[in-house]
Amino acid sequence: MQKNIPAIMIALLTGLVAGVFIGLYTVPSAAISREPARIDGSSLQNEPNPTSASNTKGTAGPTRAKAAIDATPDESTIRNLIDTSISQQATIAGDGIISGSIKDIAGKPVARIVVRMTPHYVKKSRPFTARVEIPKLKTIEDAVRETVEDYQHTTGATVEFETGADGNYSFSALNDHTYSVAAYSNKYKLEHFGKPEADARSGETVDFVARPIAAVRVELVLPDGGTPAEAIVFTTTHSNGAAYGYGYNWSAQDPYVYLSEGRFELRPSVKGSNAKLGESAFFAEPQTIEIDSGAAAPSVIFKLKAALQISGNIKFPAADERAIASVYMMEWPPDKPPMLEILRKAGRSKNVLGGAPNFNYQGLAAGSFLVGVARAGETAIVDHKIVTIGTESVEIVLEIPSLQKDDCLIANAVGKSGEKLDDLEFQFIIKSERIKLSNWARADQKHTGEYWITPPDDVETLFRKAWEPGTRVYLRATSRACGERTVELTSGQRTIDIIYDTPSRLTITISGYKGSGYEGKLSFLLDRASERALGYSRSPMIPIGADGTGSAANNQPGEYSIVLFSRIDAGDRTGTVPAERRTIQLTAGDNSLALPMPELYSLTVHVAGRTGDAFAAIRRISTDQFNDSSYPEFKIPEDGTITIPSMAPGEYEIRVIASEGNSSMNITVPAAGTIEFKAK
Repeated sequence: MQKNIPAIMIALLTGLVAGVFIGLYTVPSAAISREPARIDGSSLQNEPNPTSASNTKGTAGPTRAKAAIDATPDESTIRNLIDTSISQQATIAGDGIISGSIKDIAGKPVARIVVRMTPHYVKKSRPFTARVEIPKLKTIEDAVRETVEDYQHTTGATVEFETGADGNYSFSALNDHTYSVAAYSNKYKLEHFGKPEADARSGETVDFVARPIAAVRVELVLPDGGTPAEAIVFTTTHSNGAAYGYGYNWSAQDPYVYLSEGRFELRPSVKGSNAKLGESAFFAEPQTIEIDSGAAAPSVIFKLKAALQISGNIKFPAADERAIASVYMMEWPPDKPPMLEILRKAGRSKNVLGGAPNFNYQGLAAGSFLVGVARAGETAIVDHKIVTIGTESVEIVLEIPSLQKDDCLIANAVGKSGEKLDDLEFQFIIKSERIKLSNWARADQKHTGEYWITPPDDVETLFRKAWEPGTRVYLRATSRACGERTVELTSGQRTIDIIYDTPSRLTITISGYKGSGYEGKLSFLLDRASERALGYSRSPMIPIGADGTGSAANNQPGEYSIVLFSRIDAGDRTGTVPAERRTIQLTAGDNSLALPMPELYSLTVHVAGRTGDAFAAIRRISTDQFNDSSYPEFKIPEDGTITIPSMAPGEYEIRVIASEGNSSMNITVPAAGTIEFKAK
């Protein structure tokens, strides 16, 4: 075992011991340059492995601290402590061996390869206890022993072997542990089955394949004949149909990229003085090179060109109160008709504000590009240009046309007292035999109070033509102050009045809930018939409080179903199932509803003959279309018995999901005893 502890470790332990005396256990942070020991006793140079000591605070008072500082041991005392700890921690050598060989791709042995072996070390953890215990104070010997032990089991236990002419290596006198084996060289890429290192136990063999690394000299020449100070050289290679890329930091002092054998595409990028742009100021066309085993490394010369740019200005309408736009750009053949949908989906996008309506795309090569602009929140390109750049950059102007009433749905919205509302958001809901969608829409409120609502693309397409039979379109307006209002539109309609009545407030009281043992298990929501028909219910789940009451405010007056839910818990999973439904007519102002505590039961099901993990999902069988509850999968315990509490009377489907396949059966609640699961 190597005993030459680095001098920095002595300094570290001096601080540690002083900390133990002080009672703070404080170790100053320090960067430690470790030199792992070779088998021959020498050290591996130029292989720094920085680390830092940890800091922990104690609670000693200042009087005790001063006395301890005066008694801090000197370096000689610490050396004696270290030697004692090393002798106590010395591990009895075993008789195991890990060996292997290093060969090139032709099968020839490779000499002067450094192979490093480090044992896996799992530090002992303190056993868990629920009791509150006062931790034992560490002595100096304890602190030194732990530090030496950590060092010996990691860096201090790392050994190395340099291969000779036969390419073989061997580590002997090993215990029955797991070790990490890795090989290093400046001239070869070393892999064990495609990986740079391998885990092995005593008696195993780990062979590495050495692939030569070529130092490819890259010369970059600026347009004025000079050389850039630094750049990034991107390399791309392909393997098994996939592309793998890497960026090398290039400098005039180190103009090399290091590649193993294969075919590579090289492309340089030189940034400009404005680092914020993050785009190339100079570029060159990519070049492809081949790296052959045993052949001299090629060199590459790139003659850089000044990168070009497309810049421009967005001209917004004078009356546009939301001057925000999105600009899109992509390469495009000059003789091909523009396809704006492709531009919007695949183009590089930038957001532009009316206060600073400028944009630019930098780092471009000469070529042809399609550039377009769309209003914020919309997908339709409203203006575009095909731009060709050669030796100079190009500047363009794109214009956003003024909104026209014919392009919008005009909404007048007033509150319960006739006041104009200025906090509305709008959503289109469409339902037909072919489609069912819900999209938010941009709305510009004019000084008159009108909302000019711009339909999204998919809705706008519908607005341009007569609707198919059976198509129903709704506009939902949401106000923080007045709640929601949903109105149905007709084909060709371009104006609508949204009038908020006095909103309704509903308070539900569950008699017998308090003290039932089911507190926290019930919640409810309001299900409006018109909303359910759309399939877009917006009502949140409202919990019943511990006092048995729950309230829902800012609802539009009308007919609702009150759906009461019970929460079911099994293991670490939670879900809800509908327990009861009532119909109620809500009027403007306060409304109240008293409900009795529903009867709730536990259901126990035994599932036999399952191997591995299995889950049970439960679903309430209902004749109506309402299905706004969650049905999680509950893990079935090893004994196959699962108990699901808080279930209301009714018909349920139990579905078992297992590796052997899925199956289900119907169960009626309440059910006596344990139900044996039998697939239907």
